Amino acid sequence: EFEEEVAISQVKREARLERFDKARRLVVQELEEESVHWLSTPEEVDAALDGDANIQKLWSRSGGFVGAPLPAEDADFWRYESHTWDMSRTYRSGREKLMEEIEELAYYDSNLDPKYWDDEKIQFQNEL
Repeated sequence: EFEEEVAISQVKREARLERFDKARRLVVQELEEESVHWLSTPEEVDAALDGDANIQKLWSRSGGFVGAPLPAEDADFWRYESHTWDMSRTYRSGREKLMEEIEELAYYDSNLDPKYWDDEKIQFQNEL
């Protein structure tokens, strides 16, 4: 009886290891297919992300992206991530609300370039 249990456990263990190996192979294959699109050197990163237009797209509002299709599959999720995301569960005072508004205005003033953001681009971003 014990020998049968050991044999059954061994079969289950081997099947489990086979599943793990298959999963590893699939992950490696997927990463290899995707890796041709990765930016791996500082020069590639600078070439892809430098320039006034790309800087405005990336940093002027939360959820900015360069090179992804419009809109990206996960754009809705990343839209809610930002530098002002606050996880506290307390009510804000009037002073705190005012300070947040001032912070947001200062952030936009320091990061938005009016030469880049014409009415057409603002309208397009609002539609997203």
